[in-house]
Amino acid sequence: MKVFRVEKGELVEMPEGFSEFTRGDSYLVDAGLKMYCWIGSESSVDEKFLTSVSSVLLDQSRGGEADIDTVDEGEEPPEFRSLFENFMVVEGDQAASILKKPPPTTFANKMYRIAGETFEEVELARVPLTKNNLDSGNCYIVETLDTIYLWIGNGASAKEKFKANIVARKLRSDRGGRPRVLRIEEGDKVTQAFEEAFE
Repeated sequence: MKVFRVEKGELVEMPEGFSEFTRGDSYLVDAGLKMYCWIGSESSVDEKFLTSVSSVLLDQSRGGEADIDTVDEGEEPPEFRSLFENFMVVEGDQAASILKKPPPTTFANKMYRIAGETFEEVELARVPLTKNNLDSGNCYIVETLDTIYLWIGNGASAKEKFKANIVARKLRSDRGGRPRVLRIEEGDKVTQAFEEAFE
């Protein structure tokens, strides 16, 4: 079995034993008479298309007898997972696409406070990135490379929550829709990634 990732319209073979798929990319899994086009949820349009085309061309070059399936991230059938010793999907975007820019190699995490008594007074302010600045009366945005965290204090007003949501989605849009937006209510169990954002 061989695994290829689509990079700028070309198939690039992954190392033997590869099993860590990034959701910003698309892959062709060649298992002989069975081929899979694995499509990451954040892969670009050209990557999805070229993965499909590449699978057909590769099959035709060998006689056109393979069964080709498209597998969307999160809907992997047991027979697909069984091809890998430790199949997993991780955040990221490793391939350079024709239509998208490569992700930045570094990113400085940032934190913003959204506060105000009325909608007109609600303001966005950059604050030091520390958990001590999270207070119940306001909303906060913690921006990282992969995720924009929307932290909602228990005492935040409806206007603050509304504007915080708008700001979070604007930040995501400004970055080409790459990072996901994750909402956290005060008191919710947080992920390790959120904890690490403050380190």
